[in-house]
Amino acid sequence: MNCPSLKNVILPESLKKIRGTNAYTEAKGGFFNCTSLESIEIPASVTSIEGKAFHGCSALKNVTIRGETTMIYDSAFSGCSQDLKIYVPEKHLDKYKSRKAPAYADRIEAIPK
Repeated sequence: MNCPSLKNVILPESLKKIRGTNAYTEAKGGFFNCTSLESIEIPASVTSIEGKAFHGCSALKNVTIRGETTMIYDSAFSGCSQDLKIYVPEKHLDKYKSRKAPAYADRIEAIPK
């Protein structure tokens, strides 16, 4: 996807994975280069966010992940804002920082109450 004017999106609860960019086929997946996207909420049904799924989303500052089993690939948010915060359920905060998304540990916080 190359969607520079996309600002908001509602993801369906049936979504299982956010695909990334495939280097072999040059297919752009997920939200590649959605340069106006500022925040997104990932439903609990999503089990993985693949590499470069949000690459180039330079305005992206807030990602809220509702599930406990979402695996975040190391390059999923490459090229995003330096101010990016990834919010996860508080009871799974340590799991995300250590195993689910260690590359983004310094950007992961509990979902504000």
